[in-house]
Amino acid sequence: MSLDDDERAVLAAVVDRMVPPAEFPQVSQADVAARLEERLADDGLGRWLRGLVGESSTVYSTGFLELHPGTRDEVLDRIEAENIRTDWGMDPTVFFGRMIDVVAEVIGA
Repeated sequence: MSLDDDERAVLAAVVDRMVPPAEFPQVSQADVAARLEERLADDGLGRWLRGLVGESSTVYSTGFLELHPGTRDEVLDRIEAENIRTDWGMDPTVFFGRMIDVVAEVIGA
């Protein structure tokens, strides 16, 4: 299952926080996002991205894309710490761990 344009925009913003260009200038964020979509789209990536937007709206009263980069980090940190307030219809922390694994493979960490 392929992502729509809105989901791809959120995914790009997540990748930007996971692989900051200043810290990983040799890594293409577009390649990382494409690999995540390729590997995880059929496993719930779109649902996770929609959950992320919902969580951002609940906690910060705005969507993930509208948040300051530091606040985006806070949202991702909350997910990693299993500190969520909304029902995602899935375990967002476990799925985020899978995303981190894919990113690590791509960047060679």
